[in-house]
Amino acid sequence: MSKSDPRKVEVKTPISLIFGAVGIGVLVLGVVFYAVFFTGNQITDARMRGIVTKKEFIAQREEQVVIGAGGVAAAVFDGRYLIFVDVKFRDGSTKEYEVDLRNKERYDNVNVGDEFDVGAYVQPETVP
Repeated sequence: MSKSDPRKVEVKTPISLIFGAVGIGVLVLGVVFYAVFFTGNQITDARMRGIVTKKEFIAQREEQVVIGAGGVAAAVFDGRYLIFVDVKFRDGSTKEYEVDLRNKERYDNVNVGDEFDVGAYVQPETVP
């Protein structure tokens, strides 16, 4: 009768199962890398950067009051802080966008001739 060591554990995993698991892992990792690197290019292409052509301040004092679960919140605006940005597209066409910054500090930091990204400020066009 042979004595076997009870502390020794032998795992018999087939080599084909090991290669299959490694192959699937490499495939999943490749898909993740592809998604990260190539979707970043599409986001960069979608940016709408242009040159600020003029700045305009329209004095319209406005007070907004919001009543919600947190109580009453009020905001006072002196007027509209507008900048106009000419965006050139890849096909050679240009379009002027009117951007309402609603913030005097941001308005003061932007100068005519600066490059500005209007993508975050563009609203979807509404159909009447």
